[in-house]
Amino acid sequence: PWGDLEKGRLNNRLKTISNYFQEKKVDAIIIACNTSALLFYEELKKYCKVPLFHIIDHLCQSAIEHSLKKQITILVTRFFDH
Repeated sequence: PWGDLEKGRLNNRLKTISNYFQEKKVDAIIIACNTSALLFYEELKKYCKVPLFHIIDHLCQSAIEHSLKKQITILVTRFFDH
């Protein structure tokens, strides 16, 4: 969904989106996009006034727990920083 936007523009877009939901008085925000979570979670965590979660850690831990060999592979999108 991010297309070829530069990292700075993506960061600003995510801050705008998180502002919108914080103004709506949400209890928490979940980042369900792996790319967004990997690139911007730490920055957004400092910025958000509500709890912020991402799915990567939970899903990886769950996959490891269900793996017979305790090894997993993660498929991700490639991000080009302009």
